[in-house]
Amino acid sequence: MVPATKNVRTRRSRKELRALVVDAGCQVLLSLEPTLAFEQLTYGAVFGHLHESQGIRVTHASVHERIWPNQKAFQLEVLKTTLDRLPGESEIRFLEPLQLAVAQADLSSTEGRRRAAQEFVRIGQNSNWDAVALDDSNSLRIYHMLRVSLATFGDAEPDPDRQELFDLMARLRTESLESYMTLMKGMCEVLGLRPRPIFGDREVAFVQLARAANATAIGFVLDELGPRDEMLLLPSGPDGELEEWRPASIAVWNLLRGGFELADEGLEPHQRRL
Repeated sequence: MVPATKNVRTRRSRKELRALVVDAGCQVLLSLEPTLAFEQLTYGAVFGHLHESQGIRVTHASVHERIWPNQKAFQLEVLKTTLDRLPGESEIRFLEPLQLAVAQADLSSTEGRRRAAQEFVRIGQNSNWDAVALDDSNSLRIYHMLRVSLATFGDAEPDPDRQELFDLMARLRTESLESYMTLMKGMCEVLGLRPRPIFGDREVAFVQLARAANATAIGFVLDELGPRDEMLLLPSGPDGELEEWRPASIAVWNLLRGGFELADEGLEPHQRRL
């Protein structure tokens, strides 16, 4: 049963009303088909959601020109708010499975560390892929779909009204790359790995490998976003293991084992390979 309707115009300040409507807008955005979400994110859809979910009635007049000059400005604020929440959400979804994988790893042997590295990539990348491709209420998916729908081609300039959104997405891409480097360094420290000498400088190697891994994962996401029942779940790993892998996970693992090796100097070069 829907709660009794409340009059937001007399009980909430403009600041409170803005936060209420934007938060509801984020909830509606995550429920829409991402490729159309910007156009479908209307005042009416958000007001309807507030009334149905909380019994709160908001009118067009209470926000239009009082809080946002037009509906487009409201849509952009909702998109930016959704993206602003992305780093924290990604950390929970991506890091918790990795911490579990490391906690369960057998680091007492060379083979155990090699296996732990594979699990680190498999579990982490599977979690990332599932969040983007299979979760109906996840801003990671919104982020990647926005990259497609707002992309510019050739020498085209972005819409001036959306420049702030483009800048925000650029910042998130930078943060994503930095997160990859942090994860790689942590993996090397915990599992006793190092970039292969062919890469030269250690820090340069981390940057190169992080860029490649990040681009690989994103490339698979953009290429495979489609009907949920067509998302691939492979029943075996790169060496025939009977366990769940996503295509992007195998690609990133093959990339990383080409760039990292066990750090034991007492092993022969071929024995150090992942």
